[in-house]
Amino acid sequence: MDGGVATLVAAGLGVGGVVVTAALGWRGARATAAAQVEAALAGVREQAKHEQQVELRAARRAAYGDFLGQVEMVRMALDRALDVSKQSCAEVEWHRRTQQPPRLTADWPATQARLEDSVDALWFRQSALRLYADAQIVDGAEDLIRTARAAADTFHLVNEAVGEEWDYAPHHASIQRKVGELKVGTTAWADVVVASLEHPLS
Repeated sequence: MDGGVATLVAAGLGVGGVVVTAALGWRGARATAAAQVEAALAGVREQAKHEQQVELRAARRAAYGDFLGQVEMVRMALDRALDVSKQSCAEVEWHRRTQQPPRLTADWPATQARLEDSVDALWFRQSALRLYADAQIVDGAEDLIRTARAAADTFHLVNEAVGEEWDYAPHHASIQRKVGELKVGTTAWADVVVASLEHPLS
């Protein structure tokens, strides 16, 4: 090989090496950029997942809080209805003994209507729970509703007993027991709810 050919070959090899090196560098840079993009996307996905969990936890907490608040409203309505019912029954007995007009101190029909509305509202609150809660929490909420419903329905037996001049005291006692059961059940249900909020969301 003469000097000119050797020079050209060397130049060619040099250019080829530069091209190969450049190609390898481009591929490496591309792989690095792709890894950086994937890492950034992973960070975005993780942040989005975290924000979704925070929003879901807030929605669950709100649904649980709404239901508990309504249960408390029902308990107060039951206590009020029981008090008014006893007053109304006493007034009826007084009227029968004295033949004097009843001294109405409270509006029993209105009180009972408010009680019915408060119990009915529990079903709507429980429907919202189904969107966020597991079966244990939903079933527990339904048990509380059934207890409240049973207590409210017992007032109809009181009304019947008064109308027929039967002994209504056992019905009042039954309502009082159910109110106590509702209180205990609400506390137990709230404990389950608090525990569920402490667990990471799946």
